[in-house]
Amino acid sequence: MNKRNFYLGLCIIAISIIFMGCENKENSTSNNSNADSAGETGSNSSIARENVDHFANLLDLSANPTNEAHGVYETNKFNHFSDLGAWHGYYQPAKDNKKLLGGFAGPLIVGEEYPVNLSDSINRIQITNKETNEKYDLSKSKYIDLSSYPGRLEQKYELSDFTLNLSLIFVSNRSALIRTDIENTSEEPLELNISWNGSVFDEVIDGDKTIDIGTSLQKDENAIQVSFSEVREQWNYFATDEVKYYISHDQKVSTDINGLTYKSTLKDPVSIKPGEKFETYTTESYTFTKDEFSAEKEKLSDYMKEQKDYFKENNQRWQGYLDKTFTGDNVKDFPEYQNAAVKSIETLMTNWQSLLEPLNMTE
Repeated sequence: MNKRNFYLGLCIIAISIIFMGCENKENSTSNNSNADSAGETGSNSSIARENVDHFANLLDLSANPTNEAHGVYETNKFNHFSDLGAWHGYYQPAKDNKKLLGGFAGPLIVGEEYPVNLSDSINRIQITNKETNEKYDLSKSKYIDLSSYPGRLEQKYELSDFTLNLSLIFVSNRSALIRTDIENTSEEPLELNISWNGSVFDEVIDGDKTIDIGTSLQKDENAIQVSFSEVREQWNYFATDEVKYYISHDQKVSTDINGLTYKSTLKDPVSIKPGEKFETYTTESYTFTKDEFSAEKEKLSDYMKEQKDYFKENNQRWQGYLDKTFTGDNVKDFPEYQNAAVKSIETLMTNWQSLLEPLNMTE
């Protein structure tokens, strides 16, 4: 979100591409690089790595978000992921924070100019065995993987009864799409109650100043809506009363709200046979005006119904970024520059924000 970081990233990617495309052997460095171990082997032996799946976790997105988004030097405390010019983004939960598991941490939102955390984790899944009433504790999973790839975030939890996978991509400059799939890995049918819970901050801290952002929660059919108050803090935070954060489900849910905390539960239990999967989808949208919200809301059902196409298009788009970058004949000789280039692309796409339509505000 910082302009200085944007220009720094632009310089890094330009330098990285020049290095990789360079034909001059005199500019080469040692092949014994400290390249990240994730996905070191590519399907094409002439290129060290070429696929988006080969570049896991190049940026550390783990976080314990609080209502204080800034660290020293007035920069963000944690790295986050965003895409397509969106004005909000997400972290991966720090593994040592049990409370955050089961959802993508955050979101971080940009109050017209200034980034703040809206929540520590606004939409976490809770799975309960209907027969035994056992609430599955994701922190006790046999295996946990919280990974980021170019263009998407992934979470995987392996428990004795099932494997839970969460995937997040951006589908527009205002909305993210989250796929949740649960695979029954046991030998018996599973009947599960599934819910999501979360909360929002109503104030943010910037240095020695605490700002009331006037958030509130409302139910809206199969969705939960965060509304904002008009705040014009010149050096800290901006919002109007038209701003909304909106979480929508593809299936019927019932929602209970208690102050700044909510719980949305699927109205029907989920039955999964051994070896089969259950999938459900949610969208999370951050909009600034009534017109923006109305236009984006009309698209949400399409995002969820056509989710396979959106996930495919997302992968193709990001693969295209890498293909265009890795065009030099000597790419395979410089895996460290591949990492630098991909990091730069990820940073640029996170920092890029799309145009806002004129805002209606009172001074």
